[in-house]
Amino acid sequence: MDDEQEWTLRCPGNKLVVVTRKVLLLSPVFRDMMDIGESPTVGRNDDDQRPQKKSRIDKAQEEILVEDDPTTLKCMFDLLTDLKRLKRPVSKPSTWLGTLKIADKYDYSVYEPIFIGCLWEWAAEGNRSALDVYGVAVELKHGALARYAARKYGGHALRTNAPRPVTWSLYSVEHVGFRAWYHLVQAGEECKPFAWDKVADHLVLPAEWDGTNSR
Repeated sequence: MDDEQEWTLRCPGNKLVVVTRKVLLLSPVFRDMMDIGESPTVGRNDDDQRPQKKSRIDKAQEEILVEDDPTTLKCMFDLLTDLKRLKRPVSKPSTWLGTLKIADKYDYSVYEPIFIGCLWEWAAEGNRSALDVYGVAVELKHGALARYAARKYGGHALRTNAPRPVTWSLYSVEHVGFRAWYHLVQAGEECKPFAWDKVADHLVLPAEWDGTNSR
């Protein structure tokens, strides 16, 4: 079958997400659902006593029903399909974190290393994305990435004269995450006088976050 063949995932609210067969086959769960259209035994054949098989998915339909958020699902598929597509991500950090949960659900073992690698790349851009990466890194308890992203955002914030974290609106705090914001505020308080390019140097994160396991 054609690996570029498109399948449709129907999400709650009748929202549709289109993905190629190649990407679906990276997941043992989706692969089993497709399973060339077959499911485990539901009875026995009277002729040869071999398990009967029942079609799970109508091959002509090429559609799978799922219970996942379509935006998060698409974000994950976009990253698996084309790394350049999310080079300058626009999704919220909460959506990025949600992709890890969906990847776990469908056993996409290749996803987390790709995702973490892209976070490093996005942070390296040194713009607003670096702050989003910092927020995600804090939630993942990835100390090295959090410090790197904070340092990259600090340079951007200095150039753009961004407001101090302690003055951020509730929306900004919720966007980056309360825990990430709190650590920035604490680091900012240690900077005397305050300077965005020095904040990362005063960032205090739990020592265990510097381990190799990001979650």
